[in-house]
Amino acid sequence: MTLPVHISDLARLPWPFPDPEDAFTPVSGEDGAVGDLGSDYVEVMASRAAAFAADPGLLRLSSDTAPACWDAMLYLMGRLAADYPDSMELHRDGTEYRWVNRLLGIDQDFLQGNSGTLPEHPLTFIGRQVPEDILLLTERDGALRLDAVPAAAGKPELAATEWFLRPLTVDQVYRQMNWTFAQSDSGADAMVDAEWGRIRMRIEVEHLTRLPVTGALMVTTRSYTASLADIATVAEWAEQLADAVECLPAEVAASRGVDVVGAPVVAWLRAWAAATEETVAQGDSAA
Repeated sequence: MTLPVHISDLARLPWPFPDPEDAFTPVSGEDGAVGDLGSDYVEVMASRAAAFAADPGLLRLSSDTAPACWDAMLYLMGRLAADYPDSMELHRDGTEYRWVNRLLGIDQDFLQGNSGTLPEHPLTFIGRQVPEDILLLTERDGALRLDAVPAAAGKPELAATEWFLRPLTVDQVYRQMNWTFAQSDSGADAMVDAEWGRIRMRIEVEHLTRLPVTGALMVTTRSYTASLADIATVAEWAEQLADAVECLPAEVAASRGVDVVGAPVVAWLRAWAAATEETVAQGDSAA
């Protein structure tokens, strides 16, 4: 499980609507597996590094994954260097590489495929430098199997993962966005109307891509949380979320923590959306 990003700047919140729910949708390769590092990147990476240092067993591997692990590391380094050229560099001379991450004070020479030239396993090394959790999968017997994962929280078991399969070339990236509710500490029964905004929404963003050298599938996952009070400051978001909650089937609502709080949350969101729109209208009239 990835460490959640608590959003104070709503511009960084990956608002999931009107994207289709529970389905991977294609995105451009430039908008792929590495997301916004954010102003808290150094602090987030320090937390991940501490987690890996405390428990090296957080890196779970099945057999014969070394080529895919190197493929994933080099792919992510390339993306980071392309997206953040002022902070990160990847240089290559044959099988010799130099990786620079100025934000974390890293300047590392290494030989591709030679684990002795890195301070740690390739997935741990890159896993301490990206905000997302990384999962490597291979297609076997009509299913995807989870072969490697450096998870900064929790220890997922390596087991057959029944995800859908689709033709996926190395120039394609797919995104999936899921969301759930986390109730306030007071609990739903004890909450009054003014407290519904304290409920937090957790949004999980996953990217699926095929790695260029080995053809292994890589999923990167990152979670964000924001309170309903913050979300409701954008009237359109409040209405969209209210519509989405109302349309959820009962079993999906239960899995997302919406079954108990759904009706009052919908009413609260619609009231706030109306109030926000009225405030904006009054401001326009005054101007």
